[in-house]
Amino acid sequence: REQRAHHRADRVTVDEKFTPEELEALREAFARVDPEGHGFVNLLKLREAFAHIGMEPTNEDMEAVMTDVFAQPSGVPLEHHANSAFTFADFAQACDFLSPVE
Repeated sequence: REQRAHHRADRVTVDEKFTPEELEALREAFARVDPEGHGFVNLLKLREAFAHIGMEPTNEDMEAVMTDVFAQPSGVPLEHHANSAFTFADFAQACDFLSPVE
């Protein structure tokens, strides 16, 4: 996890992190959990979006996402973020963070 956080310390656009095919898969997964097209989802729906692309982050992984990707204070229970709004860009950054470093 520390290696991923250090490796991904610099923010870049999602176009630079994913192939067009990967981006399309991410967009489709996000759209499945945001069928009304609001442009944001809550934490439960965010986890559903991960499942649509075959990712099953643990609670520990999600806590690391909150801390390292979304700059939330560490040690805050996930339930605290249950009603937070996450955008497609947030989802893509979290996917990048959780994917193995090559």
